[in-house]
Amino acid sequence: MKILFTKDQIAARVAELGPEISRFYEGRDLVVVIVITGGIVFGSDLIRSMNVPGMRVDTIAFSSYGLGHSTSGKVTMRMETKTDLAGRNVLLVDDMVDSGYTMAEAVKLLKERGAADVKTVALLDKRDARRNEFELDWRGFYVDNVYVVGCGLDDGERYRELPYVAAVD
Repeated sequence: MKILFTKDQIAARVAELGPEISRFYEGRDLVVVIVITGGIVFGSDLIRSMNVPGMRVDTIAFSSYGLGHSTSGKVTMRMETKTDLAGRNVLLVDDMVDSGYTMAEAVKLLKERGAADVKTVALLDKRDARRNEFELDWRGFYVDNVYVVGCGLDDGERYRELPYVAAVD
């Protein structure tokens, strides 16, 4: 494995993103929806760096990878939010956006559920792997189109616990 982003680099970027996103949502009702399982590590760090009084946090689960290294192109929802999103501002948090299929489908679903607005943030943006026109509102880092693990990202459910992001051979 080759380390791409260290624990300190990730912490510094999260410390920048939290206040930036907080300023955007100042005075607004916000529900942060973290895409699990991958988004839990980044999402937890991010919400601790934010200051949005009354902010709610929820989770949602999608799958498009299974245990493989590339997306199947078919997005399935495995778990819905518990929070009623009708009329609320939603910040959708994930570990990485590559093909863009999962995040685009998730945004569509949350809007169908009545969310007033849905913005997106991910730790990593693999823009070169994009297979649609989806664009993140906020990102931690751009990353080349390599297979990565750490900070919630996995390889067959392994390596999520790594405090850094690394490319896998």
